[in-house]
Amino acid sequence: MKFKNILWDWNGTLLNDVDICVEIVNGLLEAHGSDTFHKIHYKSIFGFPVSQYYEKAGFDFSKESFDSLAVKFIDSYNDAVMNCQLHANAQDTLQELHKKGGQQFILTAAYKESVIELLSHYNIDHFFRDIAGLDNIKAESKVDKGINMMKQHQLIPQQTLMIGDTLHDFEVAKAMGVSCVLVADGHQSEERLKSGVGAANVITQLSALNNWLYS
Repeated sequence: MKFKNILWDWNGTLLNDVDICVEIVNGLLEAHGSDTFHKIHYKSIFGFPVSQYYEKAGFDFSKESFDSLAVKFIDSYNDAVMNCQLHANAQDTLQELHKKGGQQFILTAAYKESVIELLSHYNIDHFFRDIAGLDNIKAESKVDKGINMMKQHQLIPQQTLMIGDTLHDFEVAKAMGVSCVLVADGHQSEERLKSGVGAANVITQLSALNNWLYS
């Protein structure tokens, strides 16, 4: 293996939850009397911090606060997420890395306790040495969480790979000093990812990870 340590993003990278996110946000927009959008547009505007993405989507925080919208979103999300599936090849990839002795971690901007519950639901929790997530539902930056994880587990940057689906994952990897590959099968489009980090750092699906993971 090229890397001993694999840091996985969760939403959109391992968990295929884009469709329900679009559906829920469109429901909130309809309730506000605002225009809804298709998944293509969603992938062109989604990003971190999520509050800025909500503004791009058309929400007016003078009418309803981001905190209120975030609660409504997460309530609907929690009701629907158990019906989502992992991305194709996710479980096989985790299993193969586990067999080869790689240390795997989750580094997410989602609420940590919810992610722990989902990992158990999908029966993949045993693959991960540790999970770093947020203690709130605002989906803010995870840079500090990533840096703390590196320190806590004494991970060597040159031996560590971050796998995500957004430009923020690349920013987090850069802050930690680790390599990064983005999978264009999640919350941001392939074109957007390539324009932000270059085509060499973007793959279209998890099955294309082998060139990154193995010599």
